[in-house]
Amino acid sequence: GQVVRLQDATVLTWGPGVWDIDLSPLVLAAEPGEVAVGGHATPSDLDLAARLALHLPEDLLMTLFPSDFWTADGGRDFSLAANVDLQGTRADPTLSGRVKARLIPHRDDDDLGLDVKFALAAGDSAGLQAELALVAADSSLLVGSIEVPGRLDPQTGAWQFAEGRPAQVLIPEQAVGLAPVNRLLPPEVSLAGELSLAMAARLPLGEAASEDGSVTGSIRAPHLAVSLPNRSRLDAEVDMRLDGTLNDPVIGGRITIKSGFFRIPELPRTLHPTEGAPLLWSLVDSTSAVPDSLLVFIRPESQGPLTSPQGPALLPDLDLEILIPGNLRLHGYGLDMELAGDLQVSRVFDPDSLPQPSIQGEVHAVQGSLQFMNHVFGIERAEVNFGGAVPPDPVLDMQLEADVSGILVRIDVSGVASNPVIGLSSEPDYEEQDIMAVLLFGQPLSELDNDQRGGVEGQGSAGQELRQNLAGLAMAFGTAGLQNSVSNTFGVDMVEMGSGSAGDNTLMVGKFINPKLMLKYHHSLEKSGTYFLTMEYALSRIFKIVTTYGQGEEDSGMELKWTRRY
Repeated sequence: GQVVRLQDATVLTWGPGVWDIDLSPLVLAAEPGEVAVGGHATPSDLDLAARLALHLPEDLLMTLFPSDFWTADGGRDFSLAANVDLQGTRADPTLSGRVKARLIPHRDDDDLGLDVKFALAAGDSAGLQAELALVAADSSLLVGSIEVPGRLDPQTGAWQFAEGRPAQVLIPEQAVGLAPVNRLLPPEVSLAGELSLAMAARLPLGEAASEDGSVTGSIRAPHLAVSLPNRSRLDAEVDMRLDGTLNDPVIGGRITIKSGFFRIPELPRTLHPTEGAPLLWSLVDSTSAVPDSLLVFIRPESQGPLTSPQGPALLPDLDLEILIPGNLRLHGYGLDMELAGDLQVSRVFDPDSLPQPSIQGEVHAVQGSLQFMNHVFGIERAEVNFGGAVPPDPVLDMQLEADVSGILVRIDVSGVASNPVIGLSSEPDYEEQDIMAVLLFGQPLSELDNDQRGGVEGQGSAGQELRQNLAGLAMAFGTAGLQNSVSNTFGVDMVEMGSGSAGDNTLMVGKFINPKLMLKYHHSLEKSGTYFLTMEYALSRIFKIVTTYGQGEEDSGMELKWTRRY
């Protein structure tokens, strides 16, 4: 759809010798830009030049190379500028030039681009040598070089590879600015800190081109802060390596999550028909097709069910260790848990021969609590064991306890994540319906009046009740949703309903001052003027200092908490 015009008359003179050529400037122009070629050549003198200047707008790019990439983030254009000069003699030519490619966003962001400066080298290092620079607003972000050994054939103008000398790409270790990287990440995800990168690659050429090339590299970040959606964050140390063949490199190394706070996003809830069993928050029950499912949260319902493991057609070989020494906080739906663990990520192939990441190792809870049916259950034990299944289906081993009116109630979770087994037990030993009565009314079924007894019997199976609620980690009646809404509105990290030392209900608001320091404010909902402040500081993964200032019936003091996992 573009009209290309010859800007001026062009004359090509060939002769008198077979290698004598003279071309007056040939300039082809169109709306996106122009191309120009001109110069002369004789056996004793070369002076040829080519120029290119193009600006391709978003709509033209969508016509030539349809992709959502061009329209994302407000849209972007592409520009390409190049010049090439061939001088010297036919027996000893010199070639040099420069290429500039730019992505130009429609928003007020810096241009991103690549600069390539190249030239022919002679002697022992004969070949094409190029300097590379990844730039943002004409400031270099990453620099490197490429060497392609060989020479130009003076008779044919073809490139002759130097046998036994591979092409090489070298990116010396250097710091990388993260601001341009953040522009390529999803919304609400950003990186901050120090990141260094290095890489070297060798690619056989000529008759050896069928052989595998090799690559080595590293990515290091001693302090990398990752901001995630829902005001979640991670502070990590990254030490990764790249090694092996170009066709199938190995990405290995270690990622240490030094601290973090991950807020579980509340799934969008939809209204269901009033007929039949209540299905709201029933996320795991495989007998019910519930739109509010984790699957729909990840994959739009319009795309249909996810019937088999999906994965990329290409996936590098993986040898990654993910260490979580502690101080990783998981919060949401009534759950507040500090995690630690050690995971190993590798590559396996599924029955369809597609590469998939495989996870092995264990994640466990250092401490934590779960609010369920208006009671706070302390986490006595919580282990999640990954055995390498694809997709991941870890084995669960969890026990939660709460003292309800002098009765110790336990929730045990076992089995695998896709089909957990949940049971209730207590001290003294009661039947499940008695335990449900204790949770609802503070006393066993035999001690309830008729109205209360009917309420418990209407609850159905205790296991089914827990299955429906624990699967989504949601408190009954959506209290956690209210808490998360308050937390988002006022910019705090935690909002919870709890209990004070006298057993009265309290409202707790918490905020991380820094990754190791959290301030909590607890206010009694039943006793006017009763509140207390706690400050938790993690000295290490073993020691934690907790200071408390109380007003009213609450005491003040300081504790040194020591925890050890055996």
